[in-house]
Amino acid sequence: LAHQIAFLMPFPSVRINNLGQFLGDHLAILDLHYLATFALILLLAPFVADQKPDRLTASNRLAGLKNAAALALAAAAAAAVYGTNMKWSKAGILDKLCKEEYLQRPEQWPITAAIHEAAIQSWPRADSHYLALGKLLLDRAAATEDAAQQKALFLKADGVLETGGIRKPLDPVFPVRRGNLYLKLALAAPTAEQKTALGRKAMEFYQQGIARDPGNPTIWNNMAYVQLVVFNAPDESHRLLLRSVALHAASHPALGLLGDVLFRKGLGTTNAAEQKTLFAHAVTNYQRAITLVGNSSPETRYKYLAGLGKSLVKLGDLPQAITNYQNALAISPPAERWRNEEMLARLRTDLNDKTNALAHLQRALELAPEDKRPNLLNLRQEILARP
Repeated sequence: LAHQIAFLMPFPSVRINNLGQFLGDHLAILDLHYLATFALILLLAPFVADQKPDRLTASNRLAGLKNAAALALAAAAAAAVYGTNMKWSKAGILDKLCKEEYLQRPEQWPITAAIHEAAIQSWPRADSHYLALGKLLLDRAAATEDAAQQKALFLKADGVLETGGIRKPLDPVFPVRRGNLYLKLALAAPTAEQKTALGRKAMEFYQQGIARDPGNPTIWNNMAYVQLVVFNAPDESHRLLLRSVALHAASHPALGLLGDVLFRKGLGTTNAAEQKTLFAHAVTNYQRAITLVGNSSPETRYKYLAGLGKSLVKLGDLPQAITNYQNALAISPPAERWRNEEMLARLRTDLNDKTNALAHLQRALELAPEDKRPNLLNLRQEILARP
């Protein structure tokens, strides 16, 4: 044990990433006694490594596993004392390891994936590990820019979720997760035909989920999103969202998406009175969504503020639109700030406030990507040409 602690785990050249391969290759066949020893190694390695400066890097990376290792050791000891089924106990121990904060970091996903796979090999009925592994692979696929790796991760996630769904045929979560997967593929599809085919696949899985859990508003929201974004069918999306709101009236995702649908429908009609009504209803739903989300998710709040701003502009309420875009600017992602500054410049221009319009436009020019600057420079010439 001392040899392993001193010469295997702490070496910077080994790194903790190699732990993923170790787990995948060996952990599924280990007994509880070795698991307890392994947990002890993880628990003690940081303290041993701290005595040697050249091993501090590995020590720092291992230190995050201390609490999980202690839990694993306690679980292994309890299983040995009470005679709990070995395979179930091993899956439970691995589940505790996966929930350690250190392994929740994006850069540690290969280790976490290896642990989930070891748990599934150890106990094929470990349902939570199918879901967790599928979500992990799906998140990593969405995050990577490598097309080949993305496709491989998506396919692997689909296979994991399919297997989990076979083992729990009445659980709506598995088809819903597969629907999420195919929705992401649809949004990234290079052609309209592929986008439509993948969108239909997503809808099939969402419909399987709603058949198992018809009172779940999130699934209704997902289907409404597919209809709006993939199939450009705002009327069908509207119908689905009304069902979702009937189930949960205080759902900001449903109300925010309903605002998007009503805004899209407003753009699609030439009847002035109907258009005004649709934009006004969009404003109402965006405002309710903003109130409900509060400050819990700045990214989501920003999205609702952006939709509200566009609707207010369509209604001609420019002073209120300016206030709204100023609120959006305060929480906007860095890459979006120039767009808000440009919109404020345009709104100030429409109100004949050239001084503030030029100030906003200058900030937009400083923040905008290079390819967007020509249009902003043209706007400046238009503002300067005004009397």
